[in-house]
Amino acid sequence: HVVHDTKARSNPGCLFNHSTFWRGAGMCGPRSCSVLPVTSSWLLAAAYCCGARTTTISEATPWPCGNDTLGGSKPGAARFAAAAMECEDTSGLLQQQHQQRSGIATGHSGGGVSGHELQHSPGRTEQEDEEKTKAEGRRGGCRGDRRGGRVAGLQSAASVGRRDQGPILDAKTIKKYVTPLVIPPVMRTARCRTLFCGPRRVAKYEIAMRRFKQQILPGAHWNNPIWGILQEPLPENHTFGSTEVFGYGPAADPEPDSTALNGSLGLAPAANSQFNYPAYTVENTRFKPTSVDWINHLVENPWKCKWRWPRGPDCNFIKHIIPVDQSLHWANPGRLMCNPALNKTIDCRPSNVTDPELGRQYSGPVPMVVHVHGGHTDPESDGYPEAWWLPAASDISESFARQGTLVNQFGRLTNFRLGVANFRYRNDQPSATLWFHDHTLGMTRNNVYAGPAGFWIIRESGGRETGLVRGSLPGPAPRPGEGLLETNLPGKKGRDRLREIPILIQDRSFYENGSLFYPDNRAFFEELHPDQLQIPLIGNPENVSDIPRIWNPEAFFDVMVVNGVSWPVHKVEPDLYRFRLLNGCGSRFLNLALCVVDGSGAPCPLDSDGRPDPPEHELSFYQIGAEQSLLPKVVEVRTGFKTALPGNGFIPRHKRPASSPREALLMGPSERADVLVDFRGLKKGTVVRLINTGPDEPFGGFDPSVGIADENTTRQVMEFHVVHDTKARSNPGCLFNHSTFWRGAGMCGPRSCSVLPVTSSWLLAAAYCCGARTTTISETSPWP
Repeated sequence: HVVHDTKARSNPGCLFNHSTFWRGAGMCGPRSCSVLPVTSSWLLAAAYCCGARTTTISEATPWPCGNDTLGGSKPGAARFAAAAMECEDTSGLLQQQHQQRSGIATGHSGGGVSGHELQHSPGRTEQEDEEKTKAEGRRGGCRGDRRGGRVAGLQSAASVGRRDQGPILDAKTIKKYVTPLVIPPVMRTARCRTLFCGPRRVAKYEIAMRRFKQQILPGAHWNNPIWGILQEPLPENHTFGSTEVFGYGPAADPEPDSTALNGSLGLAPAANSQFNYPAYTVENTRFKPTSVDWINHLVENPWKCKWRWPRGPDCNFIKHIIPVDQSLHWANPGRLMCNPALNKTIDCRPSNVTDPELGRQYSGPVPMVVHVHGGHTDPESDGYPEAWWLPAASDISESFARQGTLVNQFGRLTNFRLGVANFRYRNDQPSATLWFHDHTLGMTRNNVYAGPAGFWIIRESGGRETGLVRGSLPGPAPRPGEGLLETNLPGKKGRDRLREIPILIQDRSFYENGSLFYPDNRAFFEELHPDQLQIPLIGNPENVSDIPRIWNPEAFFDVMVVNGVSWPVHKVEPDLYRFRLLNGCGSRFLNLALCVVDGSGAPCPLDSDGRPDPPEHELSFYQIGAEQSLLPKVVEVRTGFKTALPGNGFIPRHKRPASSPREALLMGPSERADVLVDFRGLKKGTVVRLINTGPDEPFGGFDPSVGIADENTTRQVMEFHVVHDTKARSNPGCLFNHSTFWRGAGMCGPRSCSVLPVTSSWLLAAAYCCGARTTTISETSPWP
């Protein structure tokens, strides 16, 4: 309980957390505030914690003191945050200030104060440094926003890149809305080998994680009119190379071959193989258990290496495609010493911070463990971070730990052979949208960024939904047995018939050669060129530090990838659709809205609250479910409003304000939202864009001083293009929400059917959307 502060503090003991400075967040901690840089406006936030009498203060720096405010009437941290967003000097001292910011704390890791002092430039006194900073601060260096988790850091890193990958790709050069939304088909089950599996008992899978290439950016088979998106191929300067990923698929499937689709051997998505990023959907029936053999098959040539009997060079292990920091609390399969007294070498943080090995990227075999996120799961199958295992590779040294400390520790043998774990899932929970992903200790971010993730959907028998008493939701969804082409090629027997679609949204960045970019040094977080980073880091034999050399507290990337494709487009008919949305970003909160734009790629104007302007250009989400099944009531979601529908046949004209005027469909990492979107009444050719008005930095609430995502990149997610309606409808202008049919809730769209019946007879009648000839309702009205 925070109460009024009655003390004038001279030194309360302060830890200024650099990872949150852009939010104006001073954070008080247990150590004294003996050193703080005082030479730049963005450091005003530090004074919030330490007070005005703790350090030498520049005369020109308006530090707060007691109850003072930083000019104007906005007190406290919010005012400091606003000031921090305004200006930043561009002098040589900027990198020193970044160094000091890094030296104070290690962000989300919870590390302590390092005590490294801000050093002045050689040959000048601190006073001369201060005077130089004042002069250069007056000359400029203003930035409208700081991109927080380092979208801006891509700019400084872009000039360097990794030596083996080349420069980083400028996201603005990627052409948008020229690739199709790939709808994940249903994962195939494995052949039953025991009496305990089968269609009536247990669904059995053998799912391997392998390395392969996928076309995420425009090019290759997306540069083919067969998908119904492009009228003619893109010019060569708008196409890009493929991306090496990790991904799941049935262990019996061959190497992807998309040659017939204008792709190549080894390139996914492909019709002959279900290895894909994201993984194909695992469909489950409530109360019917699912058994999965999860296979770590990250070897040199998994298509030739027999995972049950690994032999020869094809079965040699491969290193990670993403930089892995060994200095964290992590799986540590290489057994670097953590606690000599206990001989602790697994699932821990190596203790010798001056060991040069801790400054190098891990290059050994890649551990994995799978977690079904949101599932009701027994402990042995939960996928605890310490329950990882290495691949059954032919060349792993005996010095490596093959599995984590929690493997086979819960009364049932799960890891019965090297490289494999058998997990069983009860599925004894309401129908829901879950997902599965890697969960390895200290490197979940690395593994998931590389690709292994997919939807895990639970349904009632017969495809029904728990809690849906009467009626049905939009459908169909992809069915078992259908492949890539049946699910994704246009046509009445292809994607055009689908009304339930899972949508996984992630942010990624790429090198110009198409490979994934992921930061491999702390300079990315500090928004510096690596040569400018001068603070001590772990792995330096001459200077003790607690700051990891490779790990970044958070990272935000500048390409929006949806179902494994950059900025896709999906063609919809004027009908009601169900989208199972999943935020698969590592750090980014999404704040999603639907904006009707003048044409593909045209801007979506926003007002000061981030609402499409004019407001009638925003299309509502009707949220029917979240992580654990259907909601008690359908909620209409628009920017600034979240209105629970009463269930009496009406959509209220008075909308209930959301917690912030900027709040739309807000989703944190790993959150799911089950929504309906009504495209009925929209004319052919209408373009509806899914936009993200969340920040390009860690979400700390809808602070007006924090900007929204970049309008040219991360603000745009995907587009829906309304095409000709293939079904005859009596009144396409009316919205009836089937998900609330059982509650007596028909919902009218903005163009017709202003009144809906509320008597018992309409349960049979409202059913199809008000009828074509009348909006005056009576119990005896004729219905289509």
